[in-house]
Amino acid sequence: MAIDGVKIVDSDFAWDIFDDFFERFDAGASPAALREELTEEYEGEILSALDRELFLTTLAECLWSVGEPVVELADQIQDMLDRDATAAEWDDLYPERKKVLKRFLTRLNKPKTKPVSRKKNRAPKKLLFEVGDYLVFTKQNGKQVPVIMWGLERRGGLTYLFVCPNLSKTDDAALIRKLLDTSQPLSDLELTTFFHRDKHAKNTGIEHKTLKPYAERFRKFGNRKFSDDWYGSPSLTAFDFDTFEKCINECGSRAFTPEELKLTDG
Repeated sequence: MAIDGVKIVDSDFAWDIFDDFFERFDAGASPAALREELTEEYEGEILSALDRELFLTTLAECLWSVGEPVVELADQIQDMLDRDATAAEWDDLYPERKKVLKRFLTRLNKPKTKPVSRKKNRAPKKLLFEVGDYLVFTKQNGKQVPVIMWGLERRGGLTYLFVCPNLSKTDDAALIRKLLDTSQPLSDLELTTFFHRDKHAKNTGIEHKTLKPYAERFRKFGNRKFSDDWYGSPSLTAFDFDTFEKCINECGSRAFTPEELKLTDG
């Protein structure tokens, strides 16, 4: 689990909870119901003191921000703070984290002046992928192929745009190694080998909420953005994951060989 800092929502785990809460809140779920649902669903993930603290503080932040009372959660957080329950896990960061928690508990004592309202299209705070990410995608049949994160669309929500380099277009093992080693420069001419000679890439879009349950089928192994000379065809938006996988299949790429997969292991 990546922890970027000591703020209340400053870790991958916290962002997952935050996005889960507001996705359901925006869909009409009541704050009281969300408190029970998320507590039950995350029960198996908060066995350590640190994970429990991150869960309690993030849930309290979400509930407080929409105007829901959080006295019980605040009491649990205060108890952990009084016992320095997570001091060992935060290590050198604990003194600063402790200050953050004290300020946070003071804030929770007062109702939010302007509670957050439901939004029709709220962008998630935590992106699953960044523009230029090179990814190994595991298909339903177990075969693995490369996909690249082309871009993001934020109109009416958040949509990820992917392109699929076609490994079947060349037998040049050295060029394929160069494609997969994103720490090395790759010329536009070399990159066109896997797409089109005119620097054109066909995009497939899929919304964040549709992709999120399948995020574990992607593994990032590098990042290399396309140059500004490239252009993408109007994206086809896949409204379910089966359609997305069908689009990836239609790109025609063969699967990685075992040797190529080793190159993506870092």
